[in-house]
Amino acid sequence: MGLLHKELLNFLVSEIYRRVYEKITIELLNKKRIHPFSVGLASPYFLDRLTPVIVSGTMPKGMLDKYYPQCSMSKEEAIAKVSERLFEASSRIMDGDYSHLIGNPDDIAFKLRIYAHMHQGLKSIDDAKAVLSYDLKVMMPVLNQIEMEIDKVIASRRTVVIKDAHFFEDDGQLKRMLVTIQGIEKGITRP
Repeated sequence: MGLLHKELLNFLVSEIYRRVYEKITIELLNKKRIHPFSVGLASPYFLDRLTPVIVSGTMPKGMLDKYYPQCSMSKEEAIAKVSERLFEASSRIMDGDYSHLIGNPDDIAFKLRIYAHMHQGLKSIDDAKAVLSYDLKVMMPVLNQIEMEIDKVIASRRTVVIKDAHFFEDDGQLKRMLVTIQGIEKGITRP
């Protein structure tokens, strides 16, 4: 991914974290409308849903589907994928398996304290699934709103270069580009 894409991705991540904090952590979690466990779904969900906005114009659809399968996922599929990752990580920790936690002993101890906070009152993965299922009813309108807001902001920041990368799917444009490149290689320039 080029520098421009990296900058857009960094912008995307900052927008996601800011909006999740403002609209989910402060408005839903702090007002006790959702459980702390459910907040863990938001950021990875948005990354899966919004990264395709940045990369969609940068490569042909066939390559896009191969390298970014989330591009063709529905909202429900993205939620299911992220939920399964959350449940898997939680299940491992509930079973005493900390092997996936990265860092020195102090880092791991800190992560386990965060885990304890996020899982307060949850005794099993079934409890976590029930909580998330219930909380998604409250969260979905907010998730949809945040996604639309970020999508609009990103679309307004994209450049013609990114938007016009769909030429890979247009045989005529692709052939003209090839002729131009061949002409450049031979030292031929067009007026």
